[in-house]
Amino acid sequence: MNERIVSELSPAGRGAICVLGLFAGDVANRISHWFQPVGEKSLTDHPHLKPVYGYWVGSRDDPLREDIIVRRRSDDELEIHCHGGRFARQRILSVLERDGFRFVPWRELDRFPVIGATRGETSIAARRLLPLATTEKTAAVLNWQARGALDRAFLHIDALIAANQRAAALASIESLLQWSTLGRHLVAPWRVAVSGPPNVGKSSLINRILGFERSIVFPQPGTTRDLVTTLTAMEGWPVELTDTAGLRECPDALESAGVALAQQAAADADLFLYVVDLSLSTDGSGSGTFPAGRAMRVGNKSDLIADLDCSDSSRRTEINVSALTGDGIPELLIAIRKRLVPLEPEPDQAVPFLPEHLERLERRVNGM
Repeated sequence: MNERIVSELSPAGRGAICVLGLFAGDVANRISHWFQPVGEKSLTDHPHLKPVYGYWVGSRDDPLREDIIVRRRSDDELEIHCHGGRFARQRILSVLERDGFRFVPWRELDRFPVIGATRGETSIAARRLLPLATTEKTAAVLNWQARGALDRAFLHIDALIAANQRAAALASIESLLQWSTLGRHLVAPWRVAVSGPPNVGKSSLINRILGFERSIVFPQPGTTRDLVTTLTAMEGWPVELTDTAGLRECPDALESAGVALAQQAAADADLFLYVVDLSLSTDGSGSGTFPAGRAMRVGNKSDLIADLDCSDSSRRTEINVSALTGDGIPELLIAIRKRLVPLEPEPDQAVPFLPEHLERLERRVNGM
């Protein structure tokens, strides 16, 4: 590897920590003139991936020292974690550039053979999507793919097909496909629509889940007419909550439009929470239809009743909560997460995350 490349891997803007990626042949020895580890071991004496604390001195005679952490990913790639201020970052970059390192924006890294040659198509695609991940869990899953988990899975399937091991290949494909829903939501949140009859506390419930007032709360039917969406996370997975108009027939054209929007939001959502008022003898919903397999019936205002008679099927719910007191909210969040992500991946699990990955698997099945 003759080319020397440095890139900023941390997000743009001010931050406490800046991460610089260095790509060059024998890169650890190349920076040994400027990096002074704490302790007697040199950087190359430490194993790959172990963080090594030390100082960036620029030169042995430089009295100014920057505290940094260096982490070798391989013999040709390492990370420098330094203070996020402009001065610290520029001081390190200026030394590297004098030594022949070329600064390259992270989005262009895969264009260089010295970097992209060791990564497959899915690894490069995952690397490009990583900055769009909004939670630690989704970023971790994408990072596994960037490190080659899905590329290795495709290679394994191709090897099984080449060896005429059809049953094993199909089993591997089925194993990958079970993660396809999760993969679609690594950069796009799951959509959860909250609806039900008017004035059952839908907006109050969303506000309680979010921890702040995002939706208008007013004790009069028909208050919510537009869709109000808010991004949050449930047990580390990104979720977009949508507050919708109360479902009822009404002569008002504007409110009728809000009801139509609510119905469409429910149809398009990954999960539909149908909220009912437990303090009423009937939920007032009429017969109604719910998305098959994607609906959860939630009872609100549990604080207003002492005992709940579930013999009446119209009042039967999957979980009961009080948006006013917060009772049942933790259990509701767990239930929502289990419906959206019934199985969480283990580290380094291969996960198809683009439509072309599913098309690629379909071609493998059709070709056998």
